Formats: sequence, C-alpha cells, structure tokens
Amino acid sequence: MHANIISNIASGIRTLFSSGHGMNGHSTAENEFWQRKMLTHFSRMDINGDGFVCRNDFKSTVKLLTSKGKLSEQTAFLIQRLVIQLWEDFWCCGEDKGFDYQVPPEEFVELMANLLKLSDCKKLLEEPLGLLFGVVDMDGSGVVNLKKWTIYNEAIGISAADAKHSFEVCFDQKSEISKADFIAVGQVFFTSVDEKHNSRHLWGPLI
Repeated sequence: MHANIISNIASGIRTLFSSGHGMNGHSTAENEFWQRKMLTHFSRMDINGDGFVCRNDFKSTVKLLTSKGKLSEQTAFLIQRLVIQLWEDFWCCGEDKGFDYQVPPEEFVELMANLLKLSDCKKLLEEPLGLLFGVVDMDGSGVVNLKKWTIYNEAIGISAADAKHSFEVCFDQKSEISKADFIAVGQVFFTSVDEKHNSRHLWGPLI
C-alpha cells in the first residue's frame, strides 16, 4: 500500500475514534503507535497492494511460499487449508458478509480495537496466531528457524534483511522458535502500546 494512502487511512481512523464512533474511550485503540502496528500488519496481508485484504491475498501467499520454499504439492495443500481457515474464521467476518468479502483497513483496525474490549483478548488471539505459525512452519516440524521465517517474510513483502532483524530482536536471538514463542510475541504486538517492546518488529518495519 502506498505511503500516502496509509497516511490518509491513519488520519481517518483517528478521526473515527475521536468523533465518538468505533472504539472511542479505549486508550490502546486510540493510540497512534498501536494503529500504525495494525495498519502494518494489514499491509503485509494485502499481498496485491490494492488496499483491501481478501481470500485471493491469502491464496497468493500460499503460491509465493510454494515457489520460494520449493514446497511439495501436499505441503502446499496443507498450508492452503490453514490460510483459508485463518481467512474464513478470523478475517472475513464469516458468512455474514461472504467468504469473498474484501476487508478495508479501517474495518480491520476497528475489529482489532473491539477485540481489545474483551477481558480475554490475549486468549482469543491464540488460535489465529497458532494458525499463522503453522503457515510459517512449512514442514510441520513444530519449530521455525531463520530460513523458514525469511521465506515467509519475503512472501509477504518483507526483505530478507528485515526478516533477519525481526527474528533476532523479537525472539531474543534464538536459533529456532516454538508456537508458544510466536504466540507470546504476537499477543504483545496486537495489544501493547509500548513503543520500546521488540514485538513491534514482528511484521517488519512499521509503515
């Protein structure tokens, strides 16, 4: 997504929250740094860069992973099942709007803001983050190393250098990470306004 578009969206979201709509009154949702993180994650999922996230973006991720990771047909099929579940259960709002719905950035930020209202929001993040870990863990070994991390990051538009940086700083220089490691950092990314926390690097440089 172009920087000017992101800037306009961010401005619109701040106006939405300050005008008494959306999540007005929730300090985290109103925090500009938190909003930047959500828009960064959104932009990584928007593979074709059209300003929306849809089923085809998720399918394109699988194609890119298959190509970059030289995955077998069976492995690609298993990963596609994970990304479609992630799309249908957590992104497209289910059958209410249809599985071919195109999610705009403002709606994603508001969705995440509404999640913050819930006392068990971190618990609710475990399943989608676990599914995403399964996508990054392409061979199903239960751990992700820098090679897998880089392949996934390059598939969603993050450079190898930035992928290496995020892996090292987010996961304390570990040579490989578990699902629990990934979920723990992801939960902080989506719920914290701490600008110094290393989780801010999870999806590459903030936009």
